[in-house]
Amino acid sequence: MDRRKARKGIRPHGSGIQIDFVYQGRRYREKLAIAPTEANLKHADRTRNAILFDIAAGTLNLEKYFPNRHAAGIPSDSINAALDEFLKYKRLDCANSTLRDYKSAIDFHLRPKFGKLSFQEVSASMVRAWLADLAIGPKRKNNILIPLREIFKLAYRDGRIAHNPLDRIENLRNQPEDPNPFSPEEINTLLNASSGQVKNLFQFAFYTGLRTSELISLRWDDFDLVNKQIYVSRAKVRKVIKDTKTAAGRRTVKLLPYAVEALSRQRDFKSEEHKEIFLNPNTGKPWIDDGQIRKSAWYPLLRSASVTLRNPYQTRHTYASLMLTAGEDPFWVSVQMGHKNLQMTLKRYARWIPNRNQSGGEKVMLFLSQFSHSEAISV
Repeated sequence: MDRRKARKGIRPHGSGIQIDFVYQGRRYREKLAIAPTEANLKHADRTRNAILFDIAAGTLNLEKYFPNRHAAGIPSDSINAALDEFLKYKRLDCANSTLRDYKSAIDFHLRPKFGKLSFQEVSASMVRAWLADLAIGPKRKNNILIPLREIFKLAYRDGRIAHNPLDRIENLRNQPEDPNPFSPEEINTLLNASSGQVKNLFQFAFYTGLRTSELISLRWDDFDLVNKQIYVSRAKVRKVIKDTKTAAGRRTVKLLPYAVEALSRQRDFKSEEHKEIFLNPNTGKPWIDDGQIRKSAWYPLLRSASVTLRNPYQTRHTYASLMLTAGEDPFWVSVQMGHKNLQMTLKRYARWIPNRNQSGGEKVMLFLSQFSHSEAISV
């Protein structure tokens, strides 16, 4: 049984002794590299009292009491160690693509800035200044903050810090880029300037509205020739096949004649070795990701056709805008697109829905006219 006297703010910690105190609103747990004997615990208690006196006097110098706190360049309770733990348990329940994003954020942004610091040395103002200097977009900044937020949340819950500075950091507003769809004339220009599998791929993209990641994971057994539809159930992200982006993304898409035409031509390139419908004409193998399409097919085509450069996702916006402009039911378009709900479709594409407000109210009056009224309606 350990008969050593319990002392406030002092406790054995491995082969040393930990001293716990609060300074400038932050909780510190510093370690003395001395064996946790009764004599040394008394010494640690006196040290803590001296620290508290210096705090009250406004003269505290941590290096005076803990000269080796950064001797190895990294404190024992470093952000680095917490980030390692974060990646360790995220491997158990994260998709490979998500884990890769976390690792990229940690290795390229979080470790260089915060890795050698302790939790107590990070402030809200420090994080804000760092975010302001990052030359990346709001969405990426918010994603980079995810691992940092999580390790600070856990540190606060474990009592390692007195408050969580990340609670004072709000996510940056991310304004999605407005759709910039292609006109029918531009579509014809691009398709006329392309040929073979590249033409088939982009014609199918324009007239189905599928995401690029969904396009490159389509297989021939997903295609129902009799009913002119295709079943979308997977996506290929960073070379890895995964489920669609959302549950609503798993859907059956009705194929327009132009899309069926593209698939009919693509049958000439069907491979005995690969199940995928669309193959890279340069390798004869399935496309590995959307980046490969952008670099080797999409942007070269736009440049050769002298069409304003836009990313491949604009084919999806083009499909939605064409359907709505032509007067197709927005709910049907929403289902075709794999949106979670109709509101998502309307929020993104409402400006392409034809304005029919001039006749608003006529249908309900026609409906009501079928019933008798005790009094005539007059103005």
